[in-house]
Amino acid sequence: MKINKKIIYIITFLLLFISLGTNKSNAGDLYLNNLDFEVQINENGSMDVIETWDIDVEDTNTLYKTFETDDSKYSKITNVTVKEMTNKQNKDFLKIDEWAYHVQKDYYYGTENKDGDFEIGWGVGLDNSSAIKKYQISYTIENVISK
Repeated sequence: MKINKKIIYIITFLLLFISLGTNKSNAGDLYLNNLDFEVQINENGSMDVIETWDIDVEDTNTLYKTFETDDSKYSKITNVTVKEMTNKQNKDFLKIDEWAYHVQKDYYYGTENKDGDFEIGWGVGLDNSSAIKKYQISYTIENVISK
């Protein structure tokens, strides 16, 4: 019975998690070929997430993932990292500490945006070109499960 409750909680929070994030671009075209989520619920009530994006990007220099701020669903997002995955190699992006409309290639941020929501933005450097890219975005959502 206890295991069934845990499964119900996990499914509920996974659905909640999927509805939290939205993706947007400032220009160009995007086509998401595949999106994989790896999610782990931790004993302290936090949730570790690894997203792998397989995406067609055209004429875009920055990609974003935005989380609507809602203290009733979670308290904050921490431990953000972004990397590009090519030919079985991972290239870690460098973190910047402030929000930016355009992010330089190979850099990322994870911070509050001008609307007060939490946003992860990363520079893809495809202003006047196109490519199929694979990115891995990792983060922790604090206090997803609370008593």
